[in-house]
Amino acid sequence: MAFHLLLLKWHPMLGLDLHPELPPVPPLLFLPHVVGEFLKGVGGASMTGDDVLANNWNIILRDSDIGSHILHVPIPISSCLLAPLWQRVSSSKSYFGPSSVVAGGKPIAAALESWKNWQLNCNDPLSLPTGVAFSWSTVVCGLTLGDVFGGFVAMSLDMAMSYFLGKIGGKFGKWYAEKHLAEGTAKWFVEAVEQTASAVFLQLIDSPPEPLIAPGPTLEDPFTPDDLPGMIGHGAGDMVDCFNRSLANFVGSFADDDAVEQH
Repeated sequence: MAFHLLLLKWHPMLGLDLHPELPPVPPLLFLPHVVGEFLKGVGGASMTGDDVLANNWNIILRDSDIGSHILHVPIPISSCLLAPLWQRVSSSKSYFGPSSVVAGGKPIAAALESWKNWQLNCNDPLSLPTGVAFSWSTVVCGLTLGDVFGGFVAMSLDMAMSYFLGKIGGKFGKWYAEKHLAEGTAKWFVEAVEQTASAVFLQLIDSPPEPLIAPGPTLEDPFTPDDLPGMIGHGAGDMVDCFNRSLANFVGSFADDDAVEQH
C-alpha cells in the first residue's frame, strides 16, 4: 500500500501560473508568473486547531485554499503592472486526502504523490493544477481509490466552473468597454479591460478574498461557490469506495461458501 505524507501549515507551495499582464510597451500579454506561499496562507487556509497537530504543526484540511496574497512574480519581471491584482485574488487548493481521517469535522489533506501534491492554482482563462505542495512530514496515511477519484473529479469540476465564470466576466468586460470607452480606443487597451474583468470576476466568485466571503453556518466555515466541486467530487469518490466494499463482501461471501462446501 502506498503511503502519502500529510500536508502541514508550513509546507510550501511553488508553481507557475498564467495571467494577463501589461508590459511597459503594449499590447496585453499572457505571461507565466512564478508563485509561492506556505499552505497556511495569511489566514484563508482550512486547518486543524492547535489541539490536533502532526510534527507540532497544524494539519491542512482537504479542499483547503491558500487564498489571497500568494506571491506572483511575472516573467519578465518588468511586466508587473497587474501582478499585485493577481496576488490579491489568488488561489491554490488541495483536493486530495483520506475521507476516513477526519479532524475538526473535515477530512485531512495529504500529498497525492507520496511527498508532493498537485495544487489547483488560479490561472487564466481557467484554473489549472500548476502548483506543487511539498511535504516532509513523518506522519503518513493511505488513500483509497475513491479518495483519488473524488479528488480528480472535484478538481475537474472546479476547472470547468472557473472557465465558465471567466467567460461571464469577459462578457461583462466587453460590455463595459463598448459602453464606456471612446471609439478609436487602442485595441490592446480594450482587450486589457476584457481580460482583466474576466480574471477578476473568476477569482472573486470562485475563491473570494476573506473580507468578501459571505457568512456561512459559522464564521469559521463560510460557504463559497468553490465548495460545490468538492462536495460533488468527494461524494462520487465515497460512492466508488462503497461499491468496492460491497463488491469485496460479495466476492468474499462466495469464497466463504466454497470453503464450507469443501469441509
